[in-house]
Amino acid sequence: MEDMIKKVTAEENSLQFMGDIEFKRENFQEAHKYYRQAYDKRMTLITRMDPGNSKIYKRLAKVLLYIRDNLFGYEFPNLIEAKTYVKSYIKIRKAQGKKSKSYAEFYFILALYYHRKINLDEKNQIVLYLNRGMINNNSIQKKKALKFYKKFENIWENNLNSDHLYLAIIYVHLGSLYNDLNEKKKALELYEKCKNISEKVLNSDHPDLATIYSNLGNVYKDLNEKKKALELYEKCKNISEKVLNSDHPNLASIYNNLGIIYKDLNEKKKALELYEKCKNISEKVLNSDW
Repeated sequence: MEDMIKKVTAEENSLQFMGDIEFKRENFQEAHKYYRQAYDKRMTLITRMDPGNSKIYKRLAKVLLYIRDNLFGYEFPNLIEAKTYVKSYIKIRKAQGKKSKSYAEFYFILALYYHRKINLDEKNQIVLYLNRGMINNNSIQKKKALKFYKKFENIWENNLNSDHLYLAIIYVHLGSLYNDLNEKKKALELYEKCKNISEKVLNSDHPDLATIYSNLGNVYKDLNEKKKALELYEKCKNISEKVLNSDHPNLASIYNNLGIIYKDLNEKKKALELYEKCKNISEKVLNSDW
C-alpha cells in the first residue's frame, strides 16, 4: 500500500507540474485537464478532506475562475464547482491554522457566487410569496457578496499598482453588484474607475472596452443622463462593429440601446435606422442556429 501511495503521489505531482506550466502560459483549459487528472488520481487513495488536498483544491479553484471568454464579462460557467473547491481548501487551511495568498482569488469566487445567488433567489420570490406569504429580500446573500468583494478589493488595492488591470476587474464586478442593489451612484463610481484603468492598459478597440462602455451607458441611462449614455453607447458600437461579425446578436442589443436613447432625444430618424438594424440581425439570429 505504501508503494502504491508513493507511485500515485509521484504521478499526481507530475500532472500538477504540467498544469502549472500551462497555467503560466494562460492555457487554462489545458491546465484544468492536468489538475483534474491529478485530483482523480489522488482521490483513488486519499479522503476528500485530507490536509494534503489543499494544493490541488487551490489549483482547481483558481483555474476554473479563469476559464471564461471575457475578462469583464459576467459569465463564469464553472463558478459552482470552483466555489466547492474553495470551501474545501479553506476548511483544510483553517484546521491547520494557516492562511494563503490565494485568499484574494478565493474571496472573488465567493463574492461572485453569492452575487449570482441573489439573482437566482429573486426569480423564486413569487414562489416564496405564494407559499409563505413573504418576500425574501436576499439580505444574507447581498451581505456575503459585498463582504467578499470588499475583502478582495482591499487585498488587491494594497498589493497592486493603482492602474493594474485586475483592479479594473474587481471594480466592474463590485459595480455590477451595486447596480443590482439599485445603488446607481455607487455603481457609476466603480464603473468609472474600471473605465479609467482599462483605457490606460487596453487597446482602444479592445472588446472588453465595449463591455465597459455599455455598462456605464446603462447606468447613465438609468440616471436619466441620456447624452452621456449616448456618448458611451456610440463608443461601444464603434468597437463592436470592428470586432464582431455584422450579424452578431450583441450588435442587435447595442443598436436597440442606441435606438432607445435617440428616440428619447427626439431624433426619430436616427432611432428608426438603428431599430431597423436591430430587427435585421434579430431576424437572422432567430432563423439560424445561434
